[in-house]
Amino acid sequence: MLLITFAFVTPILLALFYIIIPAIMVKRYHDLDSISINQLEEKSGVKIKVKVNSDDSVNAFSLPNRVVIVTRALLNNENDLQAALAHEIGHIKGKHHIKTFLMLIGLTIISIYVILDYNLLLGIGTVLLEIIISKFVARYFEYSADRYAVTLVGRDQYLKLLTSYGNLEEKSSIFSTHPAVINRLKKI
Repeated sequence: MLLITFAFVTPILLALFYIIIPAIMVKRYHDLDSISINQLEEKSGVKIKVKVNSDDSVNAFSLPNRVVIVTRALLNNENDLQAALAHEIGHIKGKHHIKTFLMLIGLTIISIYVILDYNLLLGIGTVLLEIIISKFVARYFEYSADRYAVTLVGRDQYLKLLTSYGNLEEKSSIFSTHPAVINRLKKI
């Protein structure tokens, strides 16, 4: 009975933290509309809403509800903005949010099952293995979004974004959600 309870509660909690809370939090950011956004939407067939965060570092991320958050620093260069948006559209087009959400539900239920029906030590091992699996999948989705971005804005424009703002000396580990920039460059 406890497993059934957890199997029911897990998706609700994940939905709360993965979908509902981010959707509420983005209301404080202001909307961005530009010709670049319209061009990318037309080319990709994906309608997005772009919101601007006042952060001075260059970054962008997308949410399951097709909202893309870009930092104010990305607004300084239209080509970089376009390349970053193209990458986030790749996540949306590839349904990476939904796939990750479903994977997390499944992995969490498996972990709870092992902990409740077998033993805590085996359960902890299962959780660690599942963390590694989820990070591997996240890195795979990053490569996929990179490839899609190249189809939207071109290889040179996308590579410029990665090399301009990425740390080429950075190393990734099995616990990284994003591959090292040097690995991303090799895969494009």
